[in-house]
Amino acid sequence: MPDGGRIAARGFQYQYLRTLESMLTLIGDPHIASARIEGPVQSDAAVQVDAVDFDVLDHEGRCHLAAQVKARSAGATMSAAEVFTVVASLTSDYEADQYQLLTNATPTPQARQLALALSDGSDPHALRDVLTTILAGAPRRLTQVSDLDVIQMERLGRCRVLFDTRDDAQIRQTLREYLRHYRNVSRLGMGEQSAALMTGYLVSEIFRRAADEGEARFTMDQLREHLLIEPETLARTFRNRDWGVLVGSIPPIPDVARPELLSQIVAALEPAGRDEVRRVILTGLSGIGKSSIAAAFLADRSDSYDCLFWIDAESEDSLLASFQRIRSYLQGSPRASALHDPPTQVRDEVHTDLSRLPGRWALVFDNVGDHRAAQPWIPKLGRGDIIVTSTNAIARYGNATSITVSAMTDAQSADLVARRLHLSAAESRTHRREIQRLTAALANWPLAMELATGYLDSCAIALTDVDGYLSDLTSRTLSDTDSLPPAYPRTLAAALALSIDDLESRAFPEREVGERYLYARLAHGILHLGAFLASRQIPVHLLGGTVLDDLEDAGHSAPIFVDPSMFRMGEVVRELRRYSLVSYDLEIPPTEGERVPDVDHTITMNSVIQALLRDRIGQTPHTATVLGSLARQVDRWLSAALDLNRLERAEILSTHARVLVHHLFDRGLNHEWIACLYGNLAAAYRRRGQSDMAELLLKFELILLGKLQPPNRFLIAQTQVQLIDILLHTPSAHSLTYDEAALKLNETLQYAEESSQDASAGSIYLAFAVRDMLERPLAQKFVPSVLSALKTRSQSILERFESTPLIDTMMASQKAEEFLRDGDFRQAELSCREALASRSLVGATEIDTHSSLIQALAGQEKWAEASIAFSELRSLYGEACAYPWIVEEYFSNLGLEIFEPIMRGQAGPLDLLAEVLAWPPVQERRTNSTMNFCTRVGLFTALHKAKTGYPREARSILDALAAEDLDTGTAEQRTAWKMIWQLIHDDVPTS
Repeated sequence: MPDGGRIAARGFQYQYLRTLESMLTLIGDPHIASARIEGPVQSDAAVQVDAVDFDVLDHEGRCHLAAQVKARSAGATMSAAEVFTVVASLTSDYEADQYQLLTNATPTPQARQLALALSDGSDPHALRDVLTTILAGAPRRLTQVSDLDVIQMERLGRCRVLFDTRDDAQIRQTLREYLRHYRNVSRLGMGEQSAALMTGYLVSEIFRRAADEGEARFTMDQLREHLLIEPETLARTFRNRDWGVLVGSIPPIPDVARPELLSQIVAALEPAGRDEVRRVILTGLSGIGKSSIAAAFLADRSDSYDCLFWIDAESEDSLLASFQRIRSYLQGSPRASALHDPPTQVRDEVHTDLSRLPGRWALVFDNVGDHRAAQPWIPKLGRGDIIVTSTNAIARYGNATSITVSAMTDAQSADLVARRLHLSAAESRTHRREIQRLTAALANWPLAMELATGYLDSCAIALTDVDGYLSDLTSRTLSDTDSLPPAYPRTLAAALALSIDDLESRAFPEREVGERYLYARLAHGILHLGAFLASRQIPVHLLGGTVLDDLEDAGHSAPIFVDPSMFRMGEVVRELRRYSLVSYDLEIPPTEGERVPDVDHTITMNSVIQALLRDRIGQTPHTATVLGSLARQVDRWLSAALDLNRLERAEILSTHARVLVHHLFDRGLNHEWIACLYGNLAAAYRRRGQSDMAELLLKFELILLGKLQPPNRFLIAQTQVQLIDILLHTPSAHSLTYDEAALKLNETLQYAEESSQDASAGSIYLAFAVRDMLERPLAQKFVPSVLSALKTRSQSILERFESTPLIDTMMASQKAEEFLRDGDFRQAELSCREALASRSLVGATEIDTHSSLIQALAGQEKWAEASIAFSELRSLYGEACAYPWIVEEYFSNLGLEIFEPIMRGQAGPLDLLAEVLAWPPVQERRTNSTMNFCTRVGLFTALHKAKTGYPREARSILDALAAEDLDTGTAEQRTAWKMIWQLIHDDVPTS
């Protein structure tokens, strides 16, 4: 016979465990005030009190959640009819925002269908129909369904059925984890046994309140008071502190947080549901912050472990000394002869004791010198987590997760510099640019910044003098031992030099035997070329292709990749990682159709290493030749990324181009490929909206091209067109005058006329580019007669070209713009699709044509097709905030097309607007563009809020905007946007 008392006790235990779990889940919600154990009392409401096992109230006394808890024996099922009986009773006459049935029963298929139907959010009529179908085999329940009124049906729609098959032990474990996490966030800590003790106490507290109607209300403040008991009080209650005990000498906890690395460690050490040793290895250059990150992890997660052990793993002697300390802690007072025990005995005893510990423990093996010697010391059994720090990036530690510790973020670096130079918040803001230059020059490397700030501070050098300091940063800081922070190695430069010397001996041996020296030689070349690029995400194949460039056709214009049948680039990089001279970085965003498996792999180099290498290389004729080849390769990669609209890839490559251009300029080098690199770098700056910098680079490119003999007239014409394009789009203080622009346009057209017979892609590009520019609004600033003559001349050149696929595509793209201006959206759509179908458009022209297609579809109210076209544009564009003028034109033109349909109540344009507003480039331009564009985005943000049920938020946005910010653009544009302003203001209520 079943024991009824025990069954009832198990039922109450399950109920109170789920009650506590719900309270802990809601404890962070500021709107929740309390929970009533066993629900409302008879004096509070005339309801079926037994139907509610607990409810949760807000500060006004409104019921946020009413819950019924049903316990079942293991494996027992619950039918749809049973579920309906419970939820119908729960929702019959008790008003709450939400209702829940919590049960450990296994649902029948119909019961699961019923739970899904309730969670669908269907309207009452549809829900009634679904319930009628599910409960067709239960006539009494069908009668109940038909008798429910609309209010009761609405309540059912707010009810959820949560089937949860965890047993009581699993729920208690979940509660213990809740408690430990909550106290950890508050920096109070809690051990495994303390958490179990606290869980039992809170369940008993709920039981006590359930028995006393006057104590039934358990407030969240009271629960927090129990949870946040002082550590000393908790330790006294348990007679000892049983968590976060540290054994060993831990380095200082870093004062600059690096959460992106901590989150990786936390993820790698996430409990896997069973007791096992989990391992993480932190690798990186000396001084990059590996030990600091490990220390930060222990400080952040100390409440998650009963014991924390820090081990100096630099040598076998230091390993033994650390293990002896651990053994003393685990075993109590050591016997007199313990210090003379052989290392294997000490190691084995510690491993045995760790495997027996009931709680979790953490071990840090810091600064592993010889991974083979350290391996036997690393435990394999027990409830522990292990972190290893090492400069050896190729060593393996079983199933350890490898995490590369690289440079700090810009914000972290700025924080570090400010702290080391004792700057106040106001001083940090004042010297923001100087700090940025300093940290950028040091590649955000912690050790380098510690060295630099130590030198600046000790020599009383002000940040206003940072530029003079940066010129001789490396040699002065690395040789001035007084500026080295405590505990940092004073042989850094010598160690780096020795590593490079050893690599050179492997690359250029006295006897060339086997193929290993070839890999070392390629690695040597890659390392030295990498010194002239940015320090992060350096494409391995870009460097390798440059080293092997003499094997390729000099006229080849596509990026060069290393043939895997010649060299395995992973082995080449391994030669460099041997010395921790480089480490793998994030892969560069890919292009389409790549066939080389590791073509997107990149490495990172430290800027101090790069500077040392550049000093070693010096300036010779051979260096000039090699750097010319590097410029050619970088230009190929950057040009291909821009042409294919791989903008995130281009952003990374343009960073390398900027650094390389700086070094080329410093060395006074000139070559056609170097000039091309200036031009493509200018295109990258332009794409980011930095037109003034783009103009300066283009003018410098013209100077370089003018020095070459014979002159490359196409490159000169192309550069002039790019300069004029900036003048007619986003003029700056560096822009050409209109008289200068007219002169250069005539020179360009002269070249196009002379080369039109060849119908080359270059001459076609120039002719179409000039015609397109002359149609822009700012072109009206040319002297009318000059503008007319330029248009006539450009049209005459275009008429000379016979029809080709490229010309037809360019014509279709330009016709689309004309059709849009005339309001012929159908023809504009057809022209856009024709141009895009050719797949021959590149760069900004392709992006522009996609945006024109969306505008044409919106003009025809083809909302589904417009949404698809926008998804294609997003995929093409990526998340990089490029081509800002196109983003602004696209948003403004689309806004004019969708405004009126939105005001008519159409859902399609409102959905499209939501997608566009959520697009990162639009939000980036809203932050960094003119007030005119910011106001336009603000208007449509308010419109979307108003039309989706948030009028107060809409009014708040509108009140922050100023109508005078729309007083720019053409008269037609000003009129249209002022009308939109007024209509939106009239549509949104003022209160």
